[in-house]
Amino acid sequence: MYFSRITIQPRADINQFASEICQNSYKEHQTLWNLFEIDPNANRDFIYRYEMRQGKPSYYVVSERPPTNGHGIWMIETKEYDPKISTGQKFSFVLRANPVVTKNGKKHDVVMAEKHRIDYKNIPVSTRPPLQQIVQQAGEKWLIQRADDNGFSIEEEFVSVDRYQLHESFKPKSKHSIRFSTIDYQGVLKVSNIDKFQKTLLNGLGKSKAFGCGLLLVKHL
Repeated sequence: MYFSRITIQPRADINQFASEICQNSYKEHQTLWNLFEIDPNANRDFIYRYEMRQGKPSYYVVSERPPTNGHGIWMIETKEYDPKISTGQKFSFVLRANPVVTKNGKKHDVVMAEKHRIDYKNIPVSTRPPLQQIVQQAGEKWLIQRADDNGFSIEEEFVSVDRYQLHESFKPKSKHSIRFSTIDYQGVLKVSNIDKFQKTLLNGLGKSKAFGCGLLLVKHL
């Protein structure tokens, strides 16, 4: 596996190009896919996280193949990714996830599912819980419920859940949009199962890992 940091070349003539990519999740995903050698039989074999650095797009990518095609636009820094982990080890982490729950065979945004559960629209405005409170509670619950299966536990007092965002993108020549939501997490975790945790670092967290979701980034404490 490989870990890469991909940043835009410092050239004024590609600023508009970078801006257009960041505003369309589908185009962003396809742009990153094109950085890899073409393999017509390959499924998506990478996960990534987008960040804006000094007004420029920057991507962190974990992939089975190293990205190589910068096309004169991207600067690519890549290293082999084989993290050394021990049970009980603590890390600070950041995660952008698409937290969903499945009901009756359909996926539902955890925030919308919680608002439906408490009949949010019909609660008087004076007593209605703030949206951020719902995001914090529903988002944290989703992460804690999945922590053990992914080889870690959460230090709940240090978890921050915010930046709940709704996204909509369009495929070329398609009348149907792609809609999804994201939540940003940061906090402290402790490794409980080395094999499970390593798989999470390499493969991502959550069922929905396209469009910049699921990459768990960690730092030693």
